[in-house]
Amino acid sequence: MQAMEELSGRRETDRQRTLRFAAWPVTRALFVHSAGSDWLHSLRAHVVRPTSGVALVLTHTDLAARRRGVEQTIVASARRLAQLLARDGVSEFGYLAHWGDPIVGDSLLPQLRLAPGQVLVVPRLGALARLPEFRAEVEAELDPGR
Repeated sequence: MQAMEELSGRRETDRQRTLRFAAWPVTRALFVHSAGSDWLHSLRAHVVRPTSGVALVLTHTDLAARRRGVEQTIVASARRLAQLLARDGVSEFGYLAHWGDPIVGDSLLPQLRLAPGQVLVVPRLGALARLPEFRAEVEAELDPGR
C-alpha cells in the first residue's frame, strides 16, 4: 500500500517541514522568456559560483525524457547523495536513489511544462533572504549592458 501525505495540515510533522523546506526555492523561481540563448550558458555558469544566488537553470530540452552524458553524472551523484544521507539516518530524500529509474512519459517532471524559449531559474536556499539580489543577478545576464 502506498502512503500519501499532505504538505500542510493542522499538526505539522517534521517530514512536512522538511519537504516544504526543500520545495521552497522552487516556489521563488523565475520564469524567463527569451528568444535568444546566448545568455543561457553564462547564466548556467552562475550555478557553480559560490557567491551566486542561482541554484538551477532548466530549459524545455533539459526536461525532455532523454538521458545524456551529463544527466548520467547527475544520476550517479544523486545516488551517492542518497547513500550518504541514508548512512546518516536521513530518510526524507530517499527518492534520490531512484533519480535514474526509467522515465514514464515524455518529461522528467511532468508537472512542470516549459515551452521552447522558456527557462526556469531556481534560487539557492540562501538566496531566498535576498530575492531582489537574485532577480538582479538573473536580469544582469539577460541585459549585460545594464
